[in-house]
Amino acid sequence: MKDIFVTPLQGVLCYVVDRVQEARLQVLMQLLKQREEQHQDLNTKRLDRLWSVALMHTRKTCVVFNKYFKVSETDSCEIV
Repeated sequence: MKDIFVTPLQGVLCYVVDRVQEARLQVLMQLLKQREEQHQDLNTKRLDRLWSVALMHTRKTCVVFNKYFKVSETDSCEIV
């Protein structure tokens, strides 16, 4: 059976490889964090857009309702 012997060069190479892997992990974690932040921003914009369309539709419905049923200004179904 062979004895396991690590030369100084192999030790240095192992250290360098470990440091490179740690740096790579840090970069990947930062990229993942940026990706999640961008995804959250896109979700927020999408929901804002959907909400504004729904609100616009509701206001148009109220206008039509008020005209059709001849509702007075004080009794209107206007969304604030």
